[in-house]
Amino acid sequence: MKNVKRILTLLVVLAMVFTCVIALAACQPEDPTKDPSKDPSKDPGTTPPSTDVPVVDGKVTLYWTYKGTLPSYGSIWFTGGMTNGFKQRPSEGVLEGQKIEGTDVYYVQTALDQSVNQWNEYALVIGYNASSGLPDGKLGVEWQDSLKSDYCRTFPYPSNATFEWDGKATSINLGEHTWKEANLPEPEEAESVELKITFAQSLGENAQVRIIGAFNGWDTTDGAIATANNDRTVYSITLTDILCTGYVYKVLVCEDATHIKTADFPATDDTAAHKGFADAEGNEVNVWDALYETSYMSKDVDGTAYPVRAFVEINSNGDNMTVNIDKMFEGSYIDLANTVSETIEGTQVKKGIDLSLAVTQEHKSDDVWDGKTFDRKLDQDASEPTVAVTFTITFTTAVEGKFVYLAGEMEGWKGTLMTASADNKTFSVTIVIKEKDLGTGKGFKVVILDSALGNNLWIYPRTEVGGKGVSHRNGDGDPDPGNASVDYTAAGTVNLFADAVALN
Repeated sequence: MKNVKRILTLLVVLAMVFTCVIALAACQPEDPTKDPSKDPSKDPGTTPPSTDVPVVDGKVTLYWTYKGTLPSYGSIWFTGGMTNGFKQRPSEGVLEGQKIEGTDVYYVQTALDQSVNQWNEYALVIGYNASSGLPDGKLGVEWQDSLKSDYCRTFPYPSNATFEWDGKATSINLGEHTWKEANLPEPEEAESVELKITFAQSLGENAQVRIIGAFNGWDTTDGAIATANNDRTVYSITLTDILCTGYVYKVLVCEDATHIKTADFPATDDTAAHKGFADAEGNEVNVWDALYETSYMSKDVDGTAYPVRAFVEINSNGDNMTVNIDKMFEGSYIDLANTVSETIEGTQVKKGIDLSLAVTQEHKSDDVWDGKTFDRKLDQDASEPTVAVTFTITFTTAVEGKFVYLAGEMEGWKGTLMTASADNKTFSVTIVIKEKDLGTGKGFKVVILDSALGNNLWIYPRTEVGGKGVSHRNGDGDPDPGNASVDYTAAGTVNLFADAVALN
């Protein structure tokens, strides 16, 4: 009996110990590493425990958690491959996140089709909703990094956040998202704002500049073509009834649009017969992929001439540039890419984008050359010190009804039209020259044409004022005096000839 009592006593003690161990274990804090959703070291976007969310037949509910607050005029918008390809506006299919009352959970519902391009890629962006009073064209998504969730911002363009779907689930958890820098100001519009960009040298008569960005819906049509000033150094577009906020954009510049490869395309269900940009295989492409005719410009690689993109893309360190449109600019202009500044006296000083610094490089997809084309790109900060030099020439008699060009090392031997004085004896032109290109003994000629006949003045009958101010008529058997030379070592005015003779 004593042994039985001892055994019973031992069993009771063991039971009490076991109970205490269980109770202590229950009181211990959970190990966050056992549940990724509770691990604070995990990036936003990891999957926390499931939440009861509304579901509907034929659609999938995508939901996420946001513990911050939104202004009454702001919502979290869902855009991606399943919203017509990362569109911006509600009318285009962008989805407004709905908050589940009493929770920090937001959701959207959409049909998923795994055959659609980028079907599982998405971005969550804070933007204006209908209560802002803004028209539909200004609701939804503006592509500012600060308005994208911190998690979505970690994916550099052109990659995006993604989700997984087995084809059966009725809901998908996108995890918790945060916005550390989001600032959606109260909505305000400007009636009219002009955007300008300045170039260091005058562009050619057939040059084309397109200013394309979120402010015009990334318009790739001719509606994005900028207007040039008289000397074709400043190009601008005007925005009307524009939302005051930040916008991303790029500038595309084609030096001679007459040499872009085009083709005639037949009518389709959506478009009439038209002429459009064509790739090397003759397929229609938009302005981003437009090519030069290889006879005009190409890149030689091992004896093969590869086509080159017709437009130089001006960007910022390879990415979009940013402009902030504020009410203070209403009725005025904004200097894009910091190409114009004002002196203390109020005189406008042009710094300008220097297209000669554009870099030709392989066109790559996912860091792999496509083996077909080359890009031309220019960082907005790529610049070299320049000076403005005014060149003049004075003739012994008036040169009337003619067009006088300066052609030489100072402007790349293209031929730059000079401006006549009131008596048509003195002609002048101001050229912006890189400091490193200043020097002595620089070659040039002054060319006189009967009419302004285009960019290539060397193919036309002409009078050339060459060495020592001697003129000769091209094609008439006169001896060519050769090039003249001139020194220009600093900013200022340089007189090429004071007593040049212009042949009749």
